[in-house]
Amino acid sequence: MTIRLAQLRKADLNLLVYLVVLMEEHSISGAARRLRLSQPSMSRALRRLRELFQDELLTRTSKGYEPTRRGQSLLDEVAMLLPQIDRLITGVAFDPTRDRATFRVCATDNATQLYGPVLCREVAKSRVSYAFRPWCDDRFLELERNKLELVLDAKMDLAPEHLQSEVLFEDEFVCVVAKDSPLPDRLSLGQYLAQDHIGVDVLHGRQMLPEIALMGANKRRRCPVTVPYFTVAIKMVETTPLLVTAPRRLAQAISDRSTTRLIRPPKQIGGFSYMMYWHLRQERDPQHRWLRQAIRDATRSIPSI
Repeated sequence: MTIRLAQLRKADLNLLVYLVVLMEEHSISGAARRLRLSQPSMSRALRRLRELFQDELLTRTSKGYEPTRRGQSLLDEVAMLLPQIDRLITGVAFDPTRDRATFRVCATDNATQLYGPVLCREVAKSRVSYAFRPWCDDRFLELERNKLELVLDAKMDLAPEHLQSEVLFEDEFVCVVAKDSPLPDRLSLGQYLAQDHIGVDVLHGRQMLPEIALMGANKRRRCPVTVPYFTVAIKMVETTPLLVTAPRRLAQAISDRSTTRLIRPPKQIGGFSYMMYWHLRQERDPQHRWLRQAIRDATRSIPSI
């Protein structure tokens, strides 16, 4: 294999780190703060990157700097290369009993409730810690900007195509109602729509999956109450005539059967896949590979539906 030594000798490999951070921050000032450089120094680094790769790499838009096609292609390559260089230099694999690591995970309270207890039991055996972040509309952007390691999310076809993903488990919805509710064990669409609901703000103020299913039938629910968490909604329904549509695994795990019961929604409210998303830059990183396996192992501890 021919190595272009002349080109490598004149290239400053530190510029690759600057490239990744600039792409993640979409901002010269933001990249400068993160790398603890002055803004003029960061601007000079961008100028050198443009000269090195003979491309603008980043162009200014109303939303900040956005990568060119060449810039995005380079980011995908370099983001995979840097962890390999780090591993080459350190020469050791990740050992959770020896190495410290904090993993930032964005998840709904559904996933946090299911995975949190299992991961907490494992923390005592390692030097690893988990920082579960509140659900946010910008979760995939945060993942791209290297501010998260993982996003745990129901599949809604909203993730950018270049992100890596894996199905963790399949789930379905149930309706949680008060124990003395007169509703039958299986609801028709008409019965479901006739009820007042407690909605859960999953995305943009809406509980997306039931809403998407109802949109297909040109229908909408009445939600006089909306809360940000499934766990709160399930607790609130105990003494009310309202109804909560919640993932079955979560409802089975936390609902109080002395005060609530689970009934089946109309057939239009189907099941869904729960996903794990990560960025391509993390694909071969030893720490991240360990994290993904830890999530897979925890999934096996989640009760089946």
